[in-house]
Amino acid sequence: MFLYLLSYISCFVLGISKQRYNKVISFTLLVFLAVFLCFGYFCGSDWRNYELWYYRVDLERLFYNYFAEPGYYIYMLVVRFFDIDFWHFTIFTKLWCFVSFYSMLYYYLKERVWLGLMYFVPWYGFFLFIDCPFRNLIAVAIFLIAIHFFIQRKVILSLLLILIASTFHVSTIIFLPCIFFVGKKVPTKIWVLLYILFNIFLGSRELLTNVLSSLFGNLPYVSAKIQGYLLDESEAAAGGSLFSLGMLIQLVFFILLIWKRQVIERHKNGIFIFNFAMIYQLFYRIALTIELFSRFQLFTSVFFCIALIMLLQAFKPSSQKLYLVYLLCIASVGTTKLFADNRYIPYTSYIPYMFQTEQPSYEYRSQYNYMHSPYNK
Repeated sequence: MFLYLLSYISCFVLGISKQRYNKVISFTLLVFLAVFLCFGYFCGSDWRNYELWYYRVDLERLFYNYFAEPGYYIYMLVVRFFDIDFWHFTIFTKLWCFVSFYSMLYYYLKERVWLGLMYFVPWYGFFLFIDCPFRNLIAVAIFLIAIHFFIQRKVILSLLLILIASTFHVSTIIFLPCIFFVGKKVPTKIWVLLYILFNIFLGSRELLTNVLSSLFGNLPYVSAKIQGYLLDESEAAAGGSLFSLGMLIQLVFFILLIWKRQVIERHKNGIFIFNFAMIYQLFYRIALTIELFSRFQLFTSVFFCIALIMLLQAFKPSSQKLYLVYLLCIASVGTTKLFADNRYIPYTSYIPYMFQTEQPSYEYRSQYNYMHSPYNK
């Protein structure tokens, strides 16, 4: 638990300290974050399936017993060609994804990047890198690179990267039409109207499921996902609450973002940042109805964090300290997921095992958190 707290609190401390300009200290903290987030071993959940898939895939049976998007299959096959261990493959992938997230945050926040990480790590980083929905993580990382190129007016390359990201996780495709309006200034009343409509009409899980089935039910892959995740009685199909502490927090942020949108929009590419922050708010509302849709928030989470830190300039110096303390408190709310089940605690790192000749067995690793976590659910 200590490492989880240290990860984002240290970002906060450095973010408000003059030492953030010290390159040695900043680099040391960055390495710590990368190692902590990317080298998790027995913890998390999805790796159990991904490890089995990794060692089963081969060229002759590439799409046999089809279970995921083709881009991920091909990526696995290329790495397997070099006879690379699954955990080396996983850690390498997480590291370049981490660089993608950090680069986008740093591009817009510069030395305030630590404040952005302070909020990002507990709300999204723990889930993305430690629990690690692997294909989703890769897709989001590629999407961020695509948006960077789109902002630089390299539209064709950006569209190509979004399509490539969708071959890792099909949810990416929903952002393809979005990028053509995120650079345009949308009137405040439109965002407010959309927010109200989303809260009114998307409060029903049954209604949302029926709409998705009507729109995409004829696509075999998407139809199977709707059946498996939304219609079947599975854990993933469980609906989120219509109102929660998280919704109250996001409502406060929504009002603040709308009220002070000009503070964000006067930054470089500020309209992009603001619009993506608003899209995040809409997806958050959908995810309260169907929890599975929280995956869509991940694509815009970095921009939301950037917008929150940009809002610092909306306050007087004395009030900025209160705002940062508020953000730290809200960031701490994000750590409540650590106690929801056995995925995160105890935390284990691959580093003590990386030079061992004989690695712990799959069965031992798979059962470790189930056996040792105080939060078994």
